[in-house]
Amino acid sequence: MSSTGLSARDRLAFGAGFLVAAILIYAIHFTSHDGDSALYAAIGGHTAAEPLRQWVAPKWWALWPGSTMDELFIEHPAGLFWLPAALGRLGLPAAPSAYVVGVGASVLTLIGLAALIGRIDGPIAARATLTLLPLMPVAFIFRVRANHEYPMLLCLVVALLALEGIRESWAWLVGLSAAFAAALVIKGVFALLVVGGGGLWLIANPTGGRRGRWRAWVGFGVALSALLLAALAYDDWYAAVTGHGFWRAYWARQVGPMTFASPLEQAGLVARHVGFYGVHVLWHSAPWGLVLLWVGGRRLWQARGSRLTPAERRGVLFVVIFALASFLALSVPSRVAERYMFSATFLLGAAGITAAVRSWPGFRSWFERLDSAVPSLPAIVWTALVAGRIALGSG
Repeated sequence: MSSTGLSARDRLAFGAGFLVAAILIYAIHFTSHDGDSALYAAIGGHTAAEPLRQWVAPKWWALWPGSTMDELFIEHPAGLFWLPAALGRLGLPAAPSAYVVGVGASVLTLIGLAALIGRIDGPIAARATLTLLPLMPVAFIFRVRANHEYPMLLCLVVALLALEGIRESWAWLVGLSAAFAAALVIKGVFALLVVGGGGLWLIANPTGGRRGRWRAWVGFGVALSALLLAALAYDDWYAAVTGHGFWRAYWARQVGPMTFASPLEQAGLVARHVGFYGVHVLWHSAPWGLVLLWVGGRRLWQARGSRLTPAERRGVLFVVIFALASFLALSVPSRVAERYMFSATFLLGAAGITAAVRSWPGFRSWFERLDSAVPSLPAIVWTALVAGRIALGSG
């Protein structure tokens, strides 16, 4: 059994589950009532019909309901549309392919998170994470979507895995560079969360290994250079197609109109934003965000429960600092949206599940019995939830 807690049978079950989900999506031509997902899926479909040279510069194509906009789409870079468009070129329906890509990103994210947890706390915590994370409210909300959240979380998870892998093999440098560059061309400025998460992982060092740390830092620097090169190449490609660069137009459309509150002079506004994110994160990660707070609080103030290992302490430190930094960074801009805390929500949920397995022997014993009784439990839970959501139809 690997560090993810997955056996060969589990991996086959997840693969079969993904194929079932993809077949269902194509069979019913699934679409979503979520406006952003429907828009992105439709843009991906139109992009597939364009020459490859034009893929860097998709348009609105009057796809937003009630709108006649046909101008260039510069709300985000175009990377989100490329894989669905490529599947469309292979003969598959391009618009449903966007949802297939989203589902694929979700299962790879779960497996990647389990691998990280397995390195810190063993296979039982990893399997519990695989099984229980899909039951969080946020997972129900984003079960089958075509938007940026799962691909961006996947970029973060791949970056963290690659930073660990580079300690043993330079081949992981390709994965780290690809994760940074992909985050940039998928959601622009939000790549900072992926880069920042990678830097924080190196500082916290959750796995506790000393061997090869210098290699990880070198790899981080090389991946940053790859991100900058990707930004320049993207801008040049965009300018060759449209006659002007992308990043300046993107900044003017997406970032320029925002205002930024001063934490001192506009403390009330910042506090409201913090409250907004806090309520949503606790709800979206329920019950595991609350479990993490409960277990952590009892250990801090009452010194109860088994002591954490150094690796576990560093893992909790990484998650808490990443979440707090996301809270603060996202509470200063005038624009707020619950989806901005998607990555932090999943990390908090994973940490809460791990805390429950580590701190509550009864819970751990219950999960081990259930896991032993149901073959390939994580894959069965994930497949049932995804297939059930698809079967419900558009929504």
